[in-house]
Amino acid sequence: PGSTTTFHVTTQGRTTITYHAVDNVGNVEPNQTLVVGLDSSNPVLNIDPGSLYILGQKLTGCAGDAISGVNPVKVTYTPQLVGIASEVTATYTGPAPANSPCGPNARLWQADLPIVGIYQATATVTDLAGNAASKTVSLQVSVGG
Repeated sequence: PGSTTTFHVTTQGRTTITYHAVDNVGNVEPNQTLVVGLDSSNPVLNIDPGSLYILGQKLTGCAGDAISGVNPVKVTYTPQLVGIASEVTATYTGPAPANSPCGPNARLWQADLPIVGIYQATATVTDLAGNAASKTVSLQVSVGG
């Protein structure tokens, strides 16, 4: 076996590593590159303001992670009085505006609401590196009119 070296990547984001090998007689292979990513920060998640919803409306917000990107938002609705919690996966609807509370490269999301009732809604998102963020709000879903 030949020589080895060890180094540490500590910069958030993508780092390009360029390397090559040299054999025992001095032949040098062409440079090789490897791109590695480091993301140790949590994504950003926001639920749009509102506590009263009419059946058929959507819960909305934004999610973003400037380094690795985000997986789909999951929303768990826990009934305040009686019932079993339910989970839905939100749908991304497009890029968030530049002034979004979720930062650059954020995406807008929307999730179906449960049946009529009062709930704690917890939205959770993980970034592609596995870091997570959650927000919980109280809301009421009623019949329109």
